[in-house]
Amino acid sequence: MRDDVKLYLASSIFLLLSLIILAWFTVEYEFPLLAYAVEDLPRLLIPLRAFKEVSSAVGRFLWDWRMLDLLSQAFVILAAIICCIALLKPGGEER
Repeated sequence: MRDDVKLYLASSIFLLLSLIILAWFTVEYEFPLLAYAVEDLPRLLIPLRAFKEVSSAVGRFLWDWRMLDLLSQAFVILAAIICCIALLKPGGEER
């Protein structure tokens, strides 16, 4: 057999086994939809009282220094554009 046929056959078998295992897990175990994983945990893990000052300070910082936020967003978008162009650039000659 050729190597590409062996690879195709092995990947097909792996995919089939993965689907069978996934179907078995789906049938065997019940998924707790919209329920907590552990009921013993408190509903509110982080108290909100201690963080009211922090949230107002962060909001005040973001609105007072809005240009810093906009410049950082522009930098991230520019970096993403440069990376996309670098990916689409044709490569050199293959040897």
